[in-house]
Amino acid sequence: MKINQYKKFLSSALVIILLLYYPFMDYYLLEKDNYDRYLKDTCEEILSHSDNNTEKVKNIIKWEQHRIIDNPNVEYFTISNILSLFFINPYRLPDNPGWYLYIGKASCQELAFVFENMAKRTNLTYRRIYADKLIKPNGESNNHRWSEVKLGGKWTIADAGWNGLYHPDYNKSYFINNGYKFGHVVIVDENFKPIKDCTSSYVNKTGHLKIEATKNGKPVENANISIYMMHENSYYQVVGHSIDYSTNSNGIFELDLATYGNTNYIIKLSSTELNGIYQYEGKKSLSLNNNENKILNVKLDEIRPGGSCFYLILGLILIINFYLYIFKGNIMK
Repeated sequence: MKINQYKKFLSSALVIILLLYYPFMDYYLLEKDNYDRYLKDTCEEILSHSDNNTEKVKNIIKWEQHRIIDNPNVEYFTISNILSLFFINPYRLPDNPGWYLYIGKASCQELAFVFENMAKRTNLTYRRIYADKLIKPNGESNNHRWSEVKLGGKWTIADAGWNGLYHPDYNKSYFINNGYKFGHVVIVDENFKPIKDCTSSYVNKTGHLKIEATKNGKPVENANISIYMMHENSYYQVVGHSIDYSTNSNGIFELDLATYGNTNYIIKLSSTELNGIYQYEGKKSLSLNNNENKILNVKLDEIRPGGSCFYLILGLILIINFYLYIFKGNIMK
């Protein structure tokens, strides 16, 4: 048994972990209190320069633009695809706005985290908004996360991550008026779970879809839902990319979808078995017109390998290689 090689392996792994988590430890041990004081002082300054809630929203977004968006030392937030593959994201801490100022990285989601924390500190009522796809006029797309605040009894847009949108200078029609398209928009909770459909607030024309999932003639509970929009020869996942959607105990899920000219949708459902080792799948396509209510039955009758199958195979490969490395002194190639 090569004990020395084993010790070197563990030492290397420890160094990598320490390097990966060093910013996290430095922030919490040395810097967090400083950033908390800075945010507290900033909120007090915003309150002193705001005569009403509308001005609070505007001043918070203006501060975010100056401190984060227009700051040349702040980069757009990205994470390694390798880390994402293993569901590791040490650099996203929703409840710590000072963290994003510290690491100097932010995307629309981080900017929304910061705005909502500042809104809470300044006694604003807000809610979280998310879309799996925001399609730009040139056909490019990305997901988008922003906020709404309640002003004068109405929910108004507050989006520091998209040109600094706020009431009364901008409203929810900003996106559609400027050629942007959504497939589906939803209100989410603090755990990123969908609460309420709000697609009709951001899209002029919508239809309503009721999905019924069945397998062998019986309803399928907790079937995962993914929806793709086919528009102008392009293919966009508008539901089920970052937020998990699933059918209820009766195998039903309902939602609103945008309706544009020459737009079709593909609905894909899956139900996992044996902790995700394999799954049943079903798929159907449809067109949806403005104000149309449509019922779609999707039969889950195709068997495929599940997501856990990959990790099971990967785990077996690692175990075999570890055994060969320690006991045989040879790594499988």
